[in-house]
Amino acid sequence: MSFDFSDISDGTTTLSKRIKKSFSFSEKNKHTVSMNRDQELSQGVLATLKRSPKSLAEESVRILSTKTDHEICLELENVVKNAEEYSFSQEFYKRDGVTHLLEIIRRTPIFDSFSCSILAYSLQALCLVMDFIGTELWSKIIDNMLVKKLTEIVKSNEAKEKVRGVQSEKIRSSTISSTLTRNSSMRDFDIQNTKDGKADTLKTMTNDTEPPMAQFALSAIDNVVRMTEEGFDLITSPPALLKPADIIIFISDSNLECAHHALALINALFAHPKQENKEEFYRDLLDRNIRLNMEKLIREVTPKDVEIACHISEFQYLLLGLHKDAAMTPVDAEDEQQMAMLERVKIQALSEQYSSEWSGLGFSDTTDRTRDFQQCPPGLLALQCINHFVQKHTDRHREMVLDQLSRDKDRQCPFIKSAVAVAGLLFQQLRIAKDYIGVEIEFLPIVFSQDNIFFELFSVTVQLFNNTWHEMYAKTSDFNKVVDVVREQLNMVFKGDKKVSNIEDFKSSLKSVPFSKIQEQRLKSLEKDSQPIIQLRGKLEPELQKLVNRQRLTVLEAG
Repeated sequence: MSFDFSDISDGTTTLSKRIKKSFSFSEKNKHTVSMNRDQELSQGVLATLKRSPKSLAEESVRILSTKTDHEICLELENVVKNAEEYSFSQEFYKRDGVTHLLEIIRRTPIFDSFSCSILAYSLQALCLVMDFIGTELWSKIIDNMLVKKLTEIVKSNEAKEKVRGVQSEKIRSSTISSTLTRNSSMRDFDIQNTKDGKADTLKTMTNDTEPPMAQFALSAIDNVVRMTEEGFDLITSPPALLKPADIIIFISDSNLECAHHALALINALFAHPKQENKEEFYRDLLDRNIRLNMEKLIREVTPKDVEIACHISEFQYLLLGLHKDAAMTPVDAEDEQQMAMLERVKIQALSEQYSSEWSGLGFSDTTDRTRDFQQCPPGLLALQCINHFVQKHTDRHREMVLDQLSRDKDRQCPFIKSAVAVAGLLFQQLRIAKDYIGVEIEFLPIVFSQDNIFFELFSVTVQLFNNTWHEMYAKTSDFNKVVDVVREQLNMVFKGDKKVSNIEDFKSSLKSVPFSKIQEQRLKSLEKDSQPIIQLRGKLEPELQKLVNRQRLTVLEAG
């Protein structure tokens, strides 16, 4: 709610100028008391009289469009402060304030501290206002020149030095001969000369609280990629304006806000529908040590950093999602590369004594060896996992296969069939097939512990399956029972209180939940939760209570 205050008299002078005022809540957020929020006014709630958002927006737009760069820089700080409130952002946008911000960003160079200050506040103000007005409106303000300028800011040495808390000699040496001060009540500006005329820098514009300009340039580019149809092409079309190497540097920085926006942009590029080769994109990230940077970032994040935690979970989802296509593709008997993988399994595992026996590897059908890989998921992904295990853990693979061949046929753990089952369990456990919703994806630090993490998890779990099979003294007919036990073991490890952070943790955690422990828990659960037992208990308890009462009565009657 707003009021007009006119002809205010102080007893000697009459102010004929009309000044727009409004009430704001006196609490921490200090939101304006609008017609939509007036019901929040109640007894005991304090409101303060201040200039209305409309008046503030008009004054800000006037200064940004007509004043000098020095005055503009100071006013941008006010825009940033006021833009945290929806009412101001709306009024600022209506008066083409965003247009003036874009013009300032386009024309301002990056090469000195004063210009960097203007850019930093302009970008912050732009992102704040657009967040309130609606991110879908980025499509109305975007153009090639703006995108190019934003990417130049991210790639500039000045941006990287600022975000690291380092200042180059060029930035340090920037001084001016005057200091700007402001009469905050009337929002007019005066230039007052300092005593020595040259000694003071423009501290207001280059202080330590000034936001790193890369932080909001990254945020703006992220919005451009996510919210506009042409944004992705503008950034990535050859020659690419921004490469993974230009973004990753900000992920490892101690400034979590910059890391937050850098990771958000990487996710936007990674997940974009036009990203045709996601594996190649991830290889580029690996070449720039994305995994090590992510490990450092994870150590820095606290429970309070909810947004960045969501972006880490999204990156985890995208990383594991690289296996989705393979899991949904059945193995093709006409594909020479896939058939070579199968041949490698036999060659690496079987000695000359068994070299012609495909049956010893545990195929369901030795004449059609692709049959085990037709169910999707895990499809081709299972064969890729087996191929990795055979190549990277050759000795262990050979031991497992030869050990099975030395046992009675009914007691043999079928390697291929069990490997396919394990690949499917991990695919399900890691929720790779699910659509991404931040709160549904459980953060797993182990995903960032090494490259090819899915294949390494498989290599450990397939050995667990083999060990559990022997612990249970399982027969061929017990295969599904072993699968259920391994599923429970994985559940206990991945959903336990302690997050597994690397493969060694994963191995030790699995060892701590052998079949005997699963069996104990099943018995306890059966006693407590089994529906037949609950029904029987409900039926017997009243009868037992009656029996006890009769016995007590008999004892009393007998004296």
